Amino acid sequence: MSRQEIYAWCSTGFVLSVLILYTIFSFGFPSILENHYESVIKGLVFIILVAVATEFTIDYLGSVKYGVHKDERDMQIEATAFKVGYYSVMVFLNILIGHLIINAFFGTHAGEAAFLTSRETLLHVVIYMLFLGGLMKSGTQVFLYRRGG
Repeated sequence: MSRQEIYAWCSTGFVLSVLILYTIFSFGFPSILENHYESVIKGLVFIILVAVATEFTIDYLGSVKYGVHKDERDMQIEATAFKVGYYSVMVFLNILIGHLIINAFFGTHAGEAAFLTSRETLLHVVIYMLFLGGLMKSGTQVFLYRRGG
């Protein structure tokens, strides 16, 4: 496994763990798992700390000692992953804008406001879009490295 692939795995774990923590702290912990609250939070924090430590170690070793040499395959995988992440954020954003436009035109006919009209909800949706874009980017990198580029 190359250093770039390890970095992609760490990035995927980091983004997914932060997204789960954000969900828990924003919307509350599920009532089914209340007995395991501390162990879930400790596990997620442990994953975040390991991912950050591994990414820093790879960056340090890459810049000081060994030097991480990216070949054309690594650059192609990174470019494809960035493209997938960017397109996914743009699709999510266009869906959100379309929803807001449709709600502005047809919201008065329904008699009540739609789901995404409050500022707090819009903020959460935009934050989720950014997290999902990062998850799509790192997940695409992992997929392409596992597939063989």
